[in-house]
Amino acid sequence: MYLASTSNNRRCFLTQVINYEGGDNFASASDYIGVEKDGNSWYLHGQGKVAGYASCVQVTDYLGEAYHGIQAGSVNLGPAVTGKTCWLKGIGGILRGGVSTGVVVQYDATQSRWEMNVSTNTQGFVECSI
Repeated sequence: MYLASTSNNRRCFLTQVINYEGGDNFASASDYIGVEKDGNSWYLHGQGKVAGYASCVQVTDYLGEAYHGIQAGSVNLGPAVTGKTCWLKGIGGILRGGVSTGVVVQYDATQSRWEMNVSTNTQGFVECSI
């Protein structure tokens, strides 16, 4: 699904991922939804039984991306600097097991850094920008 045209400062990210209770979304390791830049356009792309929404914003500077998948773990996304925000660009895998299953992108005030936490059988893609 087309989201927006690309520009030097336009970045897109997921705003909502839907896993209907009792449904069979995100039941396979190959299920995935995310935003991707293809040539001159941003797209919301999915594979398998998935649903979600995305949005785009203008940023000042792109700071990089990170990926973590399948095994549970945490990724240090770097120190907090003024204006830095990290967004979920993609999520995939098996999202079963309640609210403790999935990917969380958050600011950790005790460590003064951004981080991504991923549960078992799940993969996450994140981007940070200012």
